[in-house]
Amino acid sequence: MRTISLLRTVSLSWHGDRGEPKRGCFDWGRACVLACGLVCLATPLSAQPSTQRLPRPVPPLARSADSVRVAVAQMKISPEFLRDGKDTVDALLPWIDQAAEAQADLIVFPEYLLGPFHLPDEKTDKLCDEAKRRDLSVIVGGWEYLQGTAIEQSPEPGTYANTVLVIDREGNVAGKHRKMHAAIGSQSPYCWPADPGERGENTMVLGEENGVIDLDFGRIGLLTCYDGYFFESFQMPSLRGAEILVWVNSRGGMVEPHLIQAASFVTCTHVVASNQSVGCGSAICSYPGWRLDKSAPEPGSEALLVSDLDLKELRQQRLNHRMHHQRRPQIYQPMVQAWQPWTAYPELVPFRHAPEGPTDAVE
Repeated sequence: MRTISLLRTVSLSWHGDRGEPKRGCFDWGRACVLACGLVCLATPLSAQPSTQRLPRPVPPLARSADSVRVAVAQMKISPEFLRDGKDTVDALLPWIDQAAEAQADLIVFPEYLLGPFHLPDEKTDKLCDEAKRRDLSVIVGGWEYLQGTAIEQSPEPGTYANTVLVIDREGNVAGKHRKMHAAIGSQSPYCWPADPGERGENTMVLGEENGVIDLDFGRIGLLTCYDGYFFESFQMPSLRGAEILVWVNSRGGMVEPHLIQAASFVTCTHVVASNQSVGCGSAICSYPGWRLDKSAPEPGSEALLVSDLDLKELRQQRLNHRMHHQRRPQIYQPMVQAWQPWTAYPELVPFRHAPEGPTDAVE
């Protein structure tokens, strides 16, 4: 029936709607386009190329090691420490020293701790110098202001991003990750919708993909705080070859161990999570995620976690991982459609902020 309909369309391109020949020249361009459509209809769908079905090779590792020693700092920066002209990098240095003494290859700090910065500026240059001096890689989050914009206490929308920087042991900025999902709506019982007039992360530049970065021991993937509540944020860097997922947080609550362990199992990766000591839950979890290798579960506690991760065995697992080989991306297309699951409940009234502030659901 579709073929007959298209044939009629071709005929109408040559003749008027009533069947009379059109005046003027024969419309070769239009006829060719429609003829191509006939060929496509006559070709079985299974024989038509599909970009979703084409394999996507992952670049080989630039460098690798059989194992890596990772340190995680669960800490906060006290205002008292930053007096007398010190900056946020000074607050990180004692923890970097401890990690270096433990012969760690990498130390992971929480979100936000670097504070506001331009890339590059004196603060990032200092961090690079200190990482090189201690011969280890450093991961820390902060507020990146875009080039040409001033660092302000209340930044203008679209002038900054919540960024995690990765400094390698040679003292270079190896890469970065911008937070992909804005954490907003703290005054709502559902953290949605955003508070009336809310700024904060509601006005930042959002990242478009995970940072995936090669270091001297292997490949890491990054995600920031609320990103981890969207499981695709764990899966995407793993598919791009990340062997260690680094989940950087800064929250008053706990980084959920069940999310860390599930992410490790499903994505075939080691997972490292950091949090400020105002909360807890910093952890190191090796694949397959049966347990946390190291964790800091006590709220308000400062801790330095150190653990070795086996990369040689992980690569053997990832090479042969059945969930990598048996993925069927052609059936996952609904995942990238803009579904509205809440429309399944037309009889319910969604929460809305009243003019005077948050209340219960109102009509």
